[in-house]
Amino acid sequence: TMPVEIGNIGFAINESSGNTTYTVGTAVNIAEIAVKTVTGGQYDGELYFRTSNGDGNQATLGDRMVINKDGNVGIGTTDPTSNLHIHANSANTLAKLRFTDTTSGSSSTDGVTVGKNSEGGGFLWNRENNYLRFGTNSTERMRIENGGNVGIGTDNPGTLLDIRGTKTAQFGQQRIVDTATIAQG
Repeated sequence: TMPVEIGNIGFAINESSGNTTYTVGTAVNIAEIAVKTVTGGQYDGELYFRTSNGDGNQATLGDRMVINKDGNVGIGTTDPTSNLHIHANSANTLAKLRFTDTTSGSSSTDGVTVGKNSEGGGFLWNRENNYLRFGTNSTERMRIENGGNVGIGTDNPGTLLDIRGTKTAQFGQQRIVDTATIAQG
């Protein structure tokens, strides 16, 4: 069976601007929530959240977010393949997730952003004057300080690359040995 849209809740405005596309006094849908069945599963349902694109002459609703039958949430995609799937519908748009709070502020230059750029590269960006920490097994393993120093095995790197630990590692002519001893080659 084909997917069937079985119900909508529309959110409308009363057109009063003299817009030539709609008759004054007519309700114009600017957002809606739709419920659909899923192909091949008459008891499987999905929720679609639609908003108008903001065009001043016509309210064109587009799918902005979906919760599929598996509970996956899609933003910018109607076919989410993971718990949260963010898709940019343009090559010039970043697919990103931003974390902000009352300390950081909430503008586009605040917080921490994780995403994918238009060239296909990924990024993790702290827009605040603070560090980034990386960890495994509930333990911090690496830190990038706000000035650019990188610490592995230390949360207070004193140089551009500060590696500390009890293991010995050799990289070409550079060797790093013991807890705080750095040998340069």
